[in-house]
Amino acid sequence: MTAGRALFDGWIVITAWPSVEAARLLPARVQLAPIAGWGDGHPVAFVFGDITVGTVILGGVQASTGRPFRDFGVYVPFVLKPGDNRPHVHVARVWSSYPVSRWSGNFHYGFPKTLGRMWWQAPIFLVTDETGVLVAHAEVQSAGGAWRVGAGHSLAYFDDVRAAFSLPVLGHRPDGRPVRCRFDWDFAAARVRAGHAAVSLERALAPGVEPRRVFDLPGRTFEVRGLVWNVGWPA
Repeated sequence: MTAGRALFDGWIVITAWPSVEAARLLPARVQLAPIAGWGDGHPVAFVFGDITVGTVILGGVQASTGRPFRDFGVYVPFVLKPGDNRPHVHVARVWSSYPVSRWSGNFHYGFPKTLGRMWWQAPIFLVTDETGVLVAHAEVQSAGGAWRVGAGHSLAYFDDVRAAFSLPVLGHRPDGRPVRCRFDWDFAAARVRAGHAAVSLERALAPGVEPRRVFDLPGRTFEVRGLVWNVGWPA
């Protein structure tokens, strides 16, 4: 069941990391799942942009969250948690500009959310901490061409990205307990077009994961408008 819903305008960027480094983004006992064709590499996804028209859904009643905000998230798809051979998407790190989103994400879903400041200085998306120190920035560029309606697209690799984020989403509360939920990305009426991106991380994301600049995989960056982002209840 859906616990919250919002519209997302932003970018989905898939990068390839050496598996040994992607594994450092995971909590203890969570492992990377093998993926055919990836060899010694593993995908790490960056999802960032504007979240608007947010609602909380309780007993079928929708209540507005009252304000738009921005997120910059780092996700590792295709991971395995102990005792479960189904692949999940691990939430490695999220910066959010909305205190309520940060609190709810941490407390209910076990997402490691941090408050930050985010803005577009086109074509660059900048992320700082609360004191204004730069955390990350992403340089984006449209590949050109017309926007496609998500349900009727013909973009290479787009279905792979949708399939990855249809997996159960895995967070961990501060006490170490895993929390699972679902992201239901509804592209039925969304507009999508291909693009290119490079992401610069100005701080270490985890022990052994030093600042770096990473580039997207060809054909696996998408700009979206009007994506309906549904979030399920945590379990």
